[in-house]
Amino acid sequence: MSVDGYQVPLPPNTLRVNFDGSGGLIVDSGTALTNLIEAAYYPVTALLDQQIQLSKVVPIPNLGLEHCYEMPSSMSVDQLPKLVIHFNGSDDLELSWENYIMEVLDGVGCLAIAPSPMHSILGNIAAAELLCATHTQHHDICASQMHWAMSLNQSRHIVGYLDTVKLLDTT
Repeated sequence: MSVDGYQVPLPPNTLRVNFDGSGGLIVDSGTALTNLIEAAYYPVTALLDQQIQLSKVVPIPNLGLEHCYEMPSSMSVDQLPKLVIHFNGSDDLELSWENYIMEVLDGVGCLAIAPSPMHSILGNIAAAELLCATHTQHHDICASQMHWAMSLNQSRHIVGYLDTVKLLDTT
């Protein structure tokens, strides 16, 4: 994983699938927050804290969110880094700030990432604009970025279109 081009210092094989099937990164549309095993969570959030150019605010304990920031209306997108998940080879999944920060109060956003003692899960906030398909025999995931636009006709249809399709080798 990397934050704005800086490699997150993860212990070797932190997010690798183990021989017994444990480990890896689960994509789960039924889980809102991204959960990272603690060996990944702490280095990722430390680097995000360094790169996010917003004032920190007191965490929101009843929501379980530890990293929260002031998000003024005058905020620039440049103040928030890109988070990239690197798969085997040169396959990358780039997440914009909307995929890892959620507004929890007026003018306050928190990382939509939580620590987990056992499993890493890419939650639906992170995967909100992704279309995913799996090839079970080859253990591949095909992911494409979905862009949404509101049409201007009377029926106000919401339409989506695909940008690029990427094959993510997870073996």
